[in-house]
Amino acid sequence: MATHWDAGSGKPDSSMPLWAASLFPALIWGVMATTVALVLWRARATSNSGARGWVGATLGSGGVLLLGGQAAVVRANLDHSDWREADTVTGWVVLTLVAAVVAGGVDLLAGRRHLAVTPTAERPTMEIPAGERYVWLSRTSNPWLHATAAATGVTAVAAVVAALGGLDRG
Repeated sequence: MATHWDAGSGKPDSSMPLWAASLFPALIWGVMATTVALVLWRARATSNSGARGWVGATLGSGGVLLLGGQAAVVRANLDHSDWREADTVTGWVVLTLVAAVVAGGVDLLAGRRHLAVTPTAERPTMEIPAGERYVWLSRTSNPWLHATAAATGVTAVAAVVAALGGLDRG
């Protein structure tokens, strides 16, 4: 599968097996998500609520970029028996970059809007008498998110098993 194109000619100049071309973006996403989770955790520890917009912008634009890049690579390789015959990806990559910038901008603005809606000065406060502590226990769950995670996880495992079994060699 062609995975790299010459910038000048637009012709493919490097390839990877399907399993590597699938694993590489997944690793990038894992590193990005872990980094964002650590930044968000650190921001909560320091009460830095400005990080919320950057978290959404990073994950939103990164997700669009990785998904669009993968779609461009797969589209360029469709209906070709050899990776050297793959189509150019230049137009699709430019479109993906524009979409990633727009997604990041929208997420950043949405995060800033959230900050503007809930200013710190207007939040209610609770007076706690000396020597006492109040505890609030809560739990939440999102069954749609659980179902989506399960479905994508099963799909990813099936793709890895198919690749390991040689079904990707067509």
